[in-house]
Amino acid sequence: MHPPAGKAAHAPAVLLEELLKITNSILAFRPTMSGYGFESVPTPLASGSVGMFIDETLNYRVKERTSNEAFQALWIEVLVVKKPWKP
Repeated sequence: MHPPAGKAAHAPAVLLEELLKITNSILAFRPTMSGYGFESVPTPLASGSVGMFIDETLNYRVKERTSNEAFQALWIEVLVVKKPWKP
């Protein structure tokens, strides 16, 4: 698999951004980064939150989004296709 145009061959599959202020109104403009999708959990607090830029070629699903006064969490599951082993 080749990296998307404009992305280095060794680019990370997931970039985690934390300690930023993401609210529902901020998500109206959806942050973007070439070659990546964005998943996040808004915060009800004055600061905090979590967001991930995820390689758009990565097969994943969001397992859980949690946000309360104690913490915000975003869990993803990366789905890997197993290929037959060849000696």
